[in-house]
Amino acid sequence: MNRNQTRIALSLAAAAALALCLPAASHAAIILSTDFTGRTVSGDTASDITWAANGVSDPGDLTAVDVNATGKLAGLFDTANAQGHFAPDMNTGNEGPWSTSLTLDLTVPEIFLEDVVLDYQHFNNNGGFQSVGRLVDWTVTVTGSVSGQLDSVQVIGTSSKSGAETIVFGTPLMLTSGESYDLTILAEGGNGDGNNTGLDGLTLNGVVPEPASLALMGLCGLTLLRRRHRRRA
Repeated sequence: MNRNQTRIALSLAAAAALALCLPAASHAAIILSTDFTGRTVSGDTASDITWAANGVSDPGDLTAVDVNATGKLAGLFDTANAQGHFAPDMNTGNEGPWSTSLTLDLTVPEIFLEDVVLDYQHFNNNGGFQSVGRLVDWTVTVTGSVSGQLDSVQVIGTSSKSGAETIVFGTPLMLTSGESYDLTILAEGGNGDGNNTGLDGLTLNGVVPEPASLALMGLCGLTLLRRRHRRRA
């Protein structure tokens, strides 16, 4: 085997070694989720939300915001049908958009946020389940306290009584423990009366590197550097 062939063989071996390290370095996971079961309502705010959190702190309450400050947001529905939902009493079809935000504070060095799943339900103007299809457009924006806006993604809704939308970021968003992040959900648009839209579930998905795996990746990287150094020597 000549010198060039030896170098190629060593490079392939190094790549294979790195590939063995990477699968153990992280795992796909639910970073944050709730189905709003047991939530309580006071005005525009839902409290006592049970969050399943992985790599982030419990974000606490959620508050609905009248985006255009029209004064038409009448709080959150707390009717029989609206139990287990975050359901602003605001018709996005003719009263304007609403939004809500939650803060992500990391409990691990870093996570990679890949997508947000919004399970939604349309309500009529009395807080009952909507009996016909309605429309809503969703926008999810992530903003860092230091880095500013990381991404903002909109999906255009289709007519339905309820459903789910998955908002996928252009590339996974790297969030670090060095700052906090606001994730804002905006509901807007629609097709007329009874177009009150609420959430009955919210899930953030991504990758949460494990501390031991981060150390393994560092060890693998150091090993590869040493191999390259020996080859050059």
